[in-house]
Amino acid sequence: MVDIYASEEEQVAAIKKWWKENGTSVILGIVIGSAALFGWRYWQGQLTTKGEQASMAYSQLEEQLSKKKTEEAEATAKELMQQYQGTPYASFAAFKLAKAAIESENTEAAGNYLRWVIDNGKAEELVQLAIMRLARLNLSNDNTDSAWALITTIDESMGLASYHELKGDILLAQGKQEEARNAYLQAAALNPAGPGGNSFLEMKMDDLGR
Repeated sequence: MVDIYASEEEQVAAIKKWWKENGTSVILGIVIGSAALFGWRYWQGQLTTKGEQASMAYSQLEEQLSKKKTEEAEATAKELMQQYQGTPYASFAAFKLAKAAIESENTEAAGNYLRWVIDNGKAEELVQLAIMRLARLNLSNDNTDSAWALITTIDESMGLASYHELKGDILLAQGKQEEARNAYLQAAALNPAGPGGNSFLEMKMDDLGR
């Protein structure tokens, strides 16, 4: 420390000596620190800007769909999926296209859009939702093996009533009535509206003979 020196001249000389030995690294550290801070702020700004742009594009997509402008909506959705893949809006757009494809009875296209979310989605909840929807789509096409393979990749600990109900539907289609009944019971227990809150689920359990 500077105060161990006897005179002001010695203090100045010590400071000059320390600066000569360490000045370059200090300046370099300041430069690197400033650059890192600037880079972080720039990156954060880019994320904010990109998120806002994606939000605007998604609003445009919803407006196009409401006005039945199918081709324009498809172009906007694909733009979201290509240019804003890192945002949830890209997955939302793929879900919109999948729904429109199902309504047009184009199940192959719907499956492709759902697989896109599974392969590219950044939010785990949306990926899990895409898996369940694709499993439901496969089940509706009597492809129970593919549906089961998909449903087994779901994280059961999420405690979703819809997961257990879909699991029961697949098991029932496979002829496994007892296992299907157990899955339905789990779905009923996890239903946010209470055990009797899902009339369709109640009918399924009644059909199996509770």
